[in-house]
Order: sequence, then structure tokens, then C-alpha cells
Amino acid sequence: MKTTINDTIENTDSFCHLEAERSNIYALLSALLVAPIDSNLINIINNCNIDTDTWKVLKDNFNHTNLESLDDEYHRLFIGLGTGELLPYYSHYLAGCLMGKPLSNLRDDIRAMGLELQTTQKDPTDHIAGIFEVMRLSISELSLSLDQQKVFFEKNIASWVDNFFNDLSEIQEIKHYHLVAYFGQWFMQTERRYLNL
Repeated sequence: MKTTINDTIENTDSFCHLEAERSNIYALLSALLVAPIDSNLINIINNCNIDTDTWKVLKDNFNHTNLESLDDEYHRLFIGLGTGELLPYYSHYLAGCLMGKPLSNLRDDIRAMGLELQTTQKDPTDHIAGIFEVMRLSISELSLSLDQQKVFFEKNIASWVDNFFNDLSEIQEIKHYHLVAYFGQWFMQTERRYLNL
């Protein structure tokens, strides 16, 4: 995947290509945040050339780090003994609790898109990786209009994602996942420009 989102953002002739790039980046962010990194994801990362320094640094770091170190850091951040240092959930950031009203509203929004909720997944629907996956589907599978994407993004992502990535970037003594935060911050800024927010 050769991604040059900054170069194509103003070029309407590149719309379809840009939509595929956006979808792919949402998929990457979801994969980086849903579970510990495995060798398959490392291979995908190595094959992605995204035209931003935040991605290049992440790619180099993850490529030169053993999987055990990445796994340990993921568990410390997101799993822990009972709970990790961060709770990557929409309800937590908006309501201060899990399984709150924001989760119910998100589920309504997902159903309104025509998507079925997965009852077999262990994480609540409002895990950040799941919301990024819904955004990916809205672009690549559902082909929602930009206005429809904008409504979902503004309500369910923009309302809290900056706080999450800021919290992730500021955790002390981590060597890898702050780079995911920086890459996520770059992409969220790019999305806001693209969606005119």
C-alpha cells in the first residue's frame, strides 16, 4: 500500500484511491490497538509505506523490536491484572464508566448503518479498535457518503479520540505504543481536514 494522503487530499481525481487509503489506515489502527502485535501484523506493517514521519518511526521501531517486548507493553497498557493503564472505550471517556449511555447510542448508530453487532466479541462495541473498524466499513464496504462518514466520525470518534491518544502518548516508560499514539494523532488531524471539521 503506497499511501500519500497529504498529497491527494485536494485532488478530486484521486477520490477512490484516497478512500481506499483512508480505509486501510483505519484497519491498521484497529489492528494495532485490538490485540498484541503478532508476526503477521509486523509483515503488514513492513509492506505499508505511509507518507508521514510518524508512520516511518513506528514502522522502524516495531520492525526492530521483538514480539515479546511488544506483547508485554500491550498487556501493561490495555489488559494488566484486571485492567490496564488505559481503558480504550468511548463510554469511559465520555461518561466516566463502562457500558454507559454512549455505548448504547453507538450501537444505535451502527445498526442505523445496516451493520449487525457481533455478539461473540469479548470487548464492548465501543473499544477504539471496534469503532475504527466501523469507520473502515463505512468507507470500503458500505460506501457511505462523506456527509454520513462525517456525522459518525464527529459523534463517535472526534468527541474523545484526542484524549485517548494524548493519554497513550503521555504514559511513562513505554518504548513502543506512544508511537501508535503519534501516528493516530496525525491521522485524526488529517481526517478532520478531509471531512472539513
